[in-house]
Amino acid sequence: MTDIRYKLKRHRPSPARKEGNRYDTTLKEIFQDSEPELLRFFVQQEAIPIGSMEIEFPRTQNPRVDKLTVIQSSRGQTVCHIEFQSANDPSMPYRMLEYATKICSSKANRDNKPPFQLVIYVGRDPLTMDNQISYDLGPQNHLAFRYQLLDIGAIDPEEIIATGNPKLYSLLPVTGRRQRRKDPIPHLKKCLQAIIESPMELVSKRHVLLQSEILAGMAYDEALIELLYREVETMMKLEESAGYRRIIKKGVEIGRMEGKAEGKIEGKIEGLSEGMFKMLTRQLQVKLGPLSPDIQEKLKKQDPEVLENIAEHIFEIASLDDLNKYMH
Repeated sequence: MTDIRYKLKRHRPSPARKEGNRYDTTLKEIFQDSEPELLRFFVQQEAIPIGSMEIEFPRTQNPRVDKLTVIQSSRGQTVCHIEFQSANDPSMPYRMLEYATKICSSKANRDNKPPFQLVIYVGRDPLTMDNQISYDLGPQNHLAFRYQLLDIGAIDPEEIIATGNPKLYSLLPVTGRRQRRKDPIPHLKKCLQAIIESPMELVSKRHVLLQSEILAGMAYDEALIELLYREVETMMKLEESAGYRRIIKKGVEIGRMEGKAEGKIEGKIEGLSEGMFKMLTRQLQVKLGPLSPDIQEKLKKQDPEVLENIAEHIFEIASLDDLNKYMH
């Protein structure tokens, strides 16, 4: 795949953007090099990645785009621009318009390839964002801008199951918003069962389950996730997956960076993403059994570097004595 990167000045994110950023890394990892699959399923359009291009945009307020790839489709060569949203953002149409103008005006886009823009919404709440900007103030002063906006929560999980595509299977927990709100336990069980019974290799199943668990945090209560995924972990021996260590470590790194971005003291646990910290604690309990209040309190007092080190060596921790060796 051809990634088009650019450097942008960071700004203070809106509440919707801050909430959504928790899942950006997971979504990008799931769909890395997956534009053909995404376009084929969501847009019913065949696309082939071609060439290479790197773009540096002038400084602007928005910090980044999620996916930019040059593709060859039935409509010719275009720059495929995909954004993942895990929360409604009223400013989304203006962000997309800004991205479109930057792509079109970039010197690296010598052939003036038009951007094909797609926003994929995976949030817990119903979709409320718009996908267009339009006004008409006269024959020489009007604008009509639109992009494609897809709500994963409005898709029936059976549609994704029918594809047999493991990259799309990771999205199963956030499909069927109406179903999962009415009967959350049967819905999540059905999603997990589809992954377990899929023809994927065992290693792929483990990776997909891990990714789906993180995304499930956008749609289900923690207690339900804890109950059902722990059952699956026992069945699949999920903790042996090589991908487990990588995703846990990435979560700790994300939490530490977010803590710094918020100006928090690096030596405090607030510098970690709350969700990833809970995941690390939960996995220690899976390996070692229930943690005493003293151990939990001691763990909470560790700085981010110590927690990152524990996450990296979690497969080597077989007892409380081993765990204490990593803590101050």
